[in-house]
Amino acid sequence: MTGGIYQIKNRLNGKSYIGSTMEFRYRWRKHLARLRRRTHPNPHLQAAFNKYGEGAFTFLVLEDVENASRLIVREQCYLDTLNPEYNICPTAGSSLGCSRSPEACRKNSEAHKGKHHGEETKRKIGMASRGRRHSEETKRKIAELRKGVGNGNYGKHHSAEWRQKISEAWTPERRQEHGDRLKGKSLSNEHRNKISAALMGHSLSEETKRKIGKANGDPSTETRRRISESLKAYWREKETMA
Repeated sequence: MTGGIYQIKNRLNGKSYIGSTMEFRYRWRKHLARLRRRTHPNPHLQAAFNKYGEGAFTFLVLEDVENASRLIVREQCYLDTLNPEYNICPTAGSSLGCSRSPEACRKNSEAHKGKHHGEETKRKIGMASRGRRHSEETKRKIAELRKGVGNGNYGKHHSAEWRQKISEAWTPERRQEHGDRLKGKSLSNEHRNKISAALMGHSLSEETKRKIGKANGDPSTETRRRISESLKAYWREKETMA
């Protein structure tokens, strides 16, 4: 088998996709089969294939790599150098954008049941991830990918039984522990503005309002009056600034 780093290039606009494989011919056939069926996990590449047609794309071998352990390293080098437009994630080896069959998901779930990271492993993972931040472009791509049908929970609803299990799992002890972790933490003004903008135009149902009031204790008439006055003053100030 011959493997290494490859490029799927659109000859009409020069845009490309970079990948790695241990068998060039098999990987190209797999890409083509999915693109032709319009089931490719990469929405950018699929959209371009639908628009320009199969004849616009060519498969190029960029580098032969005999050692499989070097594939990801070399792929990352090409990603950083060429900045391919059709790649979803700029990190080599990422599973972002890959889709798995329900059977594959089930097998993976069964294989990992009962497994837990040790405290030392958790600490190492935390230390390795500390300080890492996605770029704004990566955040945008991830957000676009997870919108609508790209979101795993799109169109799904919890059954009454599942909601009951969630409710039972949140014991008073767990609620207290969760509250202790949040003590002393406050949202930034930017974060609050984003939440406000996202909720603008949304209204809570009467049932939701009742539940919130029951959980937090129904405010007195005086408290309601103060809240009302505070909100009125806030919006008057916003209109003045505008």
